[in-house]
Amino acid sequence: MTDAAPRHGPHTPGDGPEAGPTGLPGSDPLAELILRLREIHLDPDAEQLCDALWLARWTRPTDARDGPPPGGRIVPPVEPPPVRPLPPPDDTPSPAPQPQPYTDPADRRVALYPVPRDGAPRMPGPGRARALPVGVPAAPVLPAPLELQRALRPLQGYRSAAPPRRTELDEVATAEASAEAGGLILPVRRHVLRGDARLQLVMDASSSMRVWDRLFTELEQVFSQLGAFSDIQVSHLHQDPGGAPAVSRSPDAYAAPLHSADRLSDPTGRRIVVLVSDCAGPLWHSGHAHRLLHHLSRQGPVAVLQPLPQRMWNRTRLPVTFGELSRGDTLGGATALRVRTAAGVPAEARRGA
Repeated sequence: MTDAAPRHGPHTPGDGPEAGPTGLPGSDPLAELILRLREIHLDPDAEQLCDALWLARWTRPTDARDGPPPGGRIVPPVEPPPVRPLPPPDDTPSPAPQPQPYTDPADRRVALYPVPRDGAPRMPGPGRARALPVGVPAAPVLPAPLELQRALRPLQGYRSAAPPRRTELDEVATAEASAEAGGLILPVRRHVLRGDARLQLVMDASSSMRVWDRLFTELEQVFSQLGAFSDIQVSHLHQDPGGAPAVSRSPDAYAAPLHSADRLSDPTGRRIVVLVSDCAGPLWHSGHAHRLLHHLSRQGPVAVLQPLPQRMWNRTRLPVTFGELSRGDTLGGATALRVRTAAGVPAEARRGA
C-alpha cells in the first residue's frame, strides 16, 4: 500500500481528516463546548450538560449585538436584496390603522374558585371555557396529628359489655384437645376482643360548621389510622323539616336522603359516637341535640368534640363541667362512667355520658 499515510511521527494539529477548522478533534461542537467549559473551570456531568443544552434550545439571548461568531468562524455578510422602484401612489385612501388594545398584565391572571359543596362542576357560561380543577396545597387544621393519635391509643382497649362477635382458632388449645382425644382433631376457638368496637363519626351540618369541613376530614383519617375500630361510619347531622334531628351521608341536606337519628343507636354498646359540633346550631337551640346525646349515652360512650377555643365554650348551648372521667373495672360496669369534678365530689354513674 504505497498510498497509505504513515502512522508514526509527530502529529500536527489541523493536519489530517480528523481535525476541523477550530483545531478540535473532528470539529465536534459538543466536544468544543465541553473544552470551553473546562477552560472556565466548569466540569459538568452528562445530566447537567443535557439540561444546559435543553435550556439553550428554548432560551433566547438577552443581548443580540453583533460580535465575533462562536468558534472564530467568519460568516460572509448577507447582501440586501436590490431595491425596486415603488409603484405610483393609489388614489384610494387606505384604512386608518386600528389602535391595539392595551393588555394589562393583571388580565393574564387566572382566577381560582372553590369547588361547590356538592362536588358538581360548575356549568360554563356563554363564551367561557370549561373550568379546570386544580389542586391547591393547604395547611393542615390539626397541628399535631401524631400526638393526637398517641392520646387516642387507649381506645384500642375498649371492651363493651356485649359478647365478642369474632372468634379465631386457638392452636395450642386445639393441639391439647386433639392429643387428649386420641388423635381426633377437635378445633378450639377463642374470642377476639381487639378491634371489636365501632366508631360513628358525626358532623353537625349547621351553617356555622361549614368552616370545619377540613377538620372533620382530618379527624376521619386520624381515627382510620388508629387501628382501634373494626368499622368507621361517617354521618352528618341535619334538622328535618319538622325540626327533629336527622342523619345523612352528605353535608348538604338536599344532596342525599335524610334518615332518622335512630340509625346512630346501637343497643350492644359496641359503637362509640363522636359528634363534632360547635353547639350553636338550631338543634342545640331547640334542645333536640341534648335529648339525642342523652339517648345515645345510655347505650355506649358518646363524646362531643368542640372545635371552638376553650374560652368560648361557655357561650355555646352545651354546658361544660371540668372533671376526671373513669369507668368500672368489671365487664358489666365497663360502660358505666364516673365523673369526678374539680371540687372532689363524685357525680352519679352514667352509662356512656
